[in-house]
Amino acid sequence: MRWLFASAPAGKAERIGLFLKLEAGVVAFFIVVASLLSSLRVGAATDDQRAARHPAPVPFTVGARLEKLYFYPCADCHAYMDPDDNLRELDVEKGHPSKLEHGGGLIWCFSCHDSPDYGKLRNLLAEPIDFDSGYQVCGGCHSQKYLDWTHGAHGKRVANWHGDRRLYSCMECHNPHQPAILPRAPEPPPPIRAGLNPMAPGKADEVRRSRPEWEQINDR
Repeated sequence: MRWLFASAPAGKAERIGLFLKLEAGVVAFFIVVASLLSSLRVGAATDDQRAARHPAPVPFTVGARLEKLYFYPCADCHAYMDPDDNLRELDVEKGHPSKLEHGGGLIWCFSCHDSPDYGKLRNLLAEPIDFDSGYQVCGGCHSQKYLDWTHGAHGKRVANWHGDRRLYSCMECHNPHQPAILPRAPEPPPPIRAGLNPMAPGKADEVRRSRPEWEQINDR
């Protein structure tokens, strides 16, 4: 390493400073190399190891959507129109919302709807998707929610919690043109069981306070 110090300052302090900088650079180099090797080992994990980290969801089916669409087939109107990719407000008299409340202005009709095959949707690879499989289109952007949905942590099941999994599609709860869940009025309270009279407001607290202290422990 003499050549490193051949043109170095003659002073002892300067030589020590240069050596310390060189040492720090070597350490940083080996840290980067170790990180890269670790990444390669992770990337080379076997299929079994990857499956253990990300298990596949339990098989499921999804309820049909096509039979519930009012404006279908789309070609009844759009077969006589030229596709227009320009972002704009639409004519609400033709059955569509005037604008999309979805994607922050970055997506348009043909981001999800296929053209010229108006009877299909499309994914991010421009592959046609039928309306009953529209959840695949949603998963293209909302990948984490889609993963939660396939594993049962998001969305709802149809009919039961045991046996075959039949799921509601995303569009059962989310309007694809305005997917945010809108506030709604709460449902009325359940009726009083037969033989019971409605309790007056505040009566429950009065009854609770009248009980012995040791009987109120489980209420806390």
